[in-house]
Amino acid sequence: MTLVGNGDQKLTVGGYLQPQYNHIDTRTLGSRDLTLFRRMVVTLQGTTARHWLGTFQLDLAPATVRERVIVKDANLQYVGWRDRGLTLTIGNQKPPFSRSLLTSSSRRSLVERTLAGDRSMGSPGRALGIKVDGTHRSHLILWSAEVASSLHSPDADQIRIDGIAEAGNDWNEGVLIVGRVELQPRGEVARQQANLEGGEWRFNLALGGYAWHNDGDRDTYTTGGVATTPGYADASQVKGLEGSAAIRGHGWSIDTEAERIASHALDPTFSGGLYAAGEATIVKASIEAGRMVIARRLEVVGAYDMANAGTYGRPWQRAAAGLSWYVSGHDVKFQIMHRVSHHDRGIAGARVTTTFAQAQFAF
Repeated sequence: MTLVGNGDQKLTVGGYLQPQYNHIDTRTLGSRDLTLFRRMVVTLQGTTARHWLGTFQLDLAPATVRERVIVKDANLQYVGWRDRGLTLTIGNQKPPFSRSLLTSSSRRSLVERTLAGDRSMGSPGRALGIKVDGTHRSHLILWSAEVASSLHSPDADQIRIDGIAEAGNDWNEGVLIVGRVELQPRGEVARQQANLEGGEWRFNLALGGYAWHNDGDRDTYTTGGVATTPGYADASQVKGLEGSAAIRGHGWSIDTEAERIASHALDPTFSGGLYAAGEATIVKASIEAGRMVIARRLEVVGAYDMANAGTYGRPWQRAAAGLSWYVSGHDVKFQIMHRVSHHDRGIAGARVTTTFAQAQFAF
């Protein structure tokens, strides 16, 4: 929605609201219900000069449970080189890694992301940096590269790289370098899920990678190269590799992804959580599929994902199925999803079932 428009000066506002209900059932802790605002996102975009676009995005949902409001996108973009296939973005933004995470939460067929796009499992979140996106004139090849300031969570039960907007005071500071290349030989493949318009088959293949290096400015839980606190591991470096693919056409929407994440602790003897002798490795994979059974209205969806780490007793496996009803595309929709988790978080025999129901209104 455009609030102000005058020549090169323009201000638009948009966003989306996602009220959600969860029913969680575990073997050991019983069942519980949770009603929440999953997201309350407001986005402002403005231009004050030709070729420059500013974006500011907030998620207000945490404020409903007395947590801090989260700054999402906050960046300045130069689009004057688009005729050359280049776009420059400076500021807080998503790094070009993990197709699942790059797909907006407002444009998904299933209520929740798979493990492939889980930030606590190594897919880096938004960071303050400089990114260049490039495209071949026919959109056959897309590429992206970014250098950013980002931080690492010392919680040994996860591998998480995130920006200053969401990091804690005890997180390790460092530099994140990310690169990505995509091939789409039959035409552009949208990241949004649900093949609402049908059309002929199109597919996308992508490779991505990142490296995060500790700059040594904040190592709260390591003294003289030795970890000081059980359950917390300062990292020297984290690396990730991604291979992903997507298919769209004839009512089908399919996304698949595999990643390998490796973290190295400053203390080479540290063991705990995901770490054994200073090393933590996660291998994860996912496939999501949706089929329109009523054109532009009703979609049957399903997913399978898994993750394995060196300290897991058994590989963590999850299967999900659900329905999505599109009243007005992704702007107004209702979704339900049931997910079964086996060997939850790598604990042999742990089983968790969760039912999600979500509505979305976007403007």
